[in-house]
Amino acid sequence: MELRATDLLAIQNLVNDYVLSIDDRDIERFAALWAPDAVVRVNRDLAGLGAPLRGREAIVAAYGGWFERHPHSERGTFMRHLCNSPRLELDGEEVRGETTMLSIGQRLDGDRVRIGPSQTGLYSDRFARFEGGWRFAERLIAWDPPQRDGIELPVELYGTVPPPDA
Repeated sequence: MELRATDLLAIQNLVNDYVLSIDDRDIERFAALWAPDAVVRVNRDLAGLGAPLRGREAIVAAYGGWFERHPHSERGTFMRHLCNSPRLELDGEEVRGETTMLSIGQRLDGDRVRIGPSQTGLYSDRFARFEGGWRFAERLIAWDPPQRDGIELPVELYGTVPPPDA
């Protein structure tokens, strides 16, 4: 497989469309990002998505439920996800990428606006080319801090770690 500059731009746009669609609660835009048999995994399911998720329909349903449970309805409340440009690699016939993520929260607190970091993490992706463009074939959401041997993170703060085969 050969990647052209237009492929690289399309994959970068795909990565950015993911966070833009989440921040805007745009489920239609979000649904268009996924391959039909895509998979989403997380190292800790902090958002309560029920991951691992298998298939576009399951992914869209889980995120749609999250949008409903976490609306930006309270005046002044907002979350913005920031991603850098993904580091992409051609791996045989596949394209893989890693992108760091930072989410920033904003909320009104009396007569002040409070803005601060919410979460950091790493997206590890496998991309697939379809007629009509690139899609996510697989996404691993790895929230920080990463799991490390000998370090036990408090479940009440960081959530549970799914079994390795999940």
